[in-house]
Amino acid sequence: MPRLLIDLSDSLIAEELTALIHQAAYLHLLDLKALRAAMQRANGHHKLAVLEQAIEAWLDGSAGTRSRGETAFRRALTALGLPRPLTNMKARGIEVDFHWPDRQLIVEIDGPNHNRPPTRVTDRSRDDELAAAGWTILRAPTYELALEKLRTEVDRNIP
Repeated sequence: MPRLLIDLSDSLIAEELTALIHQAAYLHLLDLKALRAAMQRANGHHKLAVLEQAIEAWLDGSAGTRSRGETAFRRALTALGLPRPLTNMKARGIEVDFHWPDRQLIVEIDGPNHNRPPTRVTDRSRDDELAAAGWTILRAPTYELALEKLRTEVDRNIP
């Protein structure tokens, strides 16, 4: 597992690696001590900082990205030079897809399962709770629309 994660650090973003670390830990395949030792021995790998980011995010409670849309969104944020959000971590005790605590901003990418009535009720309840605490929640069915909403929000709030 350590060698696989090191090799993948050359092509995956931190949030994708975090998802793999999360799954490996769930399956009892992760030995963090062995992973860090392997990282110290890994010559020629120049993106170990990405793997270190993934480890730290996982230790802080992130599950990494959970869908292609989430991964595409994170890659697009990086390409646009936008600040890195916390990914699949809790805001006020509620796990959200992406959030920037300093801006109290949340982005949720809602796949098809969010069209089911019970899920819509849960989403609305969560959004109401977070909004009451001062958070802005942007929901979109695709990562492209999420980026568009994020750009609009950022443009509107730049002094």
